[in-house]
Amino acid sequence: MAIPNDVHDPDLWVELLKPLLLELDFAFQIAVPKAHQFFTNYHKKPVNRPLLSNLIRYHALEYLWSSGHSDAKEEDEDGWGFRGLPNNGIELLYQQSCIRVRKGIDPPYPTTGNAEDFYRQKLFQEMESGVKINLLILYNLNSQLQYDGKLSILRPVKLIKKMKKVTWDWRRTVTPSEFSVMKPVAPEYMHATDLPMEHDTQAGHEEVKEKTAGTGTGDK
Repeated sequence: MAIPNDVHDPDLWVELLKPLLLELDFAFQIAVPKAHQFFTNYHKKPVNRPLLSNLIRYHALEYLWSSGHSDAKEEDEDGWGFRGLPNNGIELLYQQSCIRVRKGIDPPYPTTGNAEDFYRQKLFQEMESGVKINLLILYNLNSQLQYDGKLSILRPVKLIKKMKKVTWDWRRTVTPSEFSVMKPVAPEYMHATDLPMEHDTQAGHEEVKEKTAGTGTGDK
């Protein structure tokens, strides 16, 4: 599919991003249970929510790297000429878009000039990579602190400083598990050994990979 020239057409961009949305969806299906294992199998203490978010980001990045997304970086590390960025998040380049993946129902208000520029559609690597658009992808957890299966894609454009709010040109919410294609997790990711946690959820992973569904559509 050709890269859309119209940055104001959400349906075209969502269609273009479907392969990445599937990867992110599967990454969170794997990363969230792995993050919980740290507390249940290893630490044996109640869930600490900030640490849980960090562990989800860590395991999601492990999956993205194992799937060949070598440009995926944590937002607080330098990558592709970007300055270091604070707080939890993932940043990557995909199909001439610069994407930041964050947790939450709505976009977090930026705390740095770098983040403000991103939200205002300053295209940091326009010359090198041909970036046409800055996008946010939001995921969230339910009341049981499990991934809710939905991703929101939006194009931020403006900041309302008095209200600490982010406004956007468009927003779509999709359920990637309802797309017609599901890519399985890379085998090498299934056997990470950096944390002394029991890997007793293989059956659950297999169940996820065998899911089938119809066609998903985004909510306006």
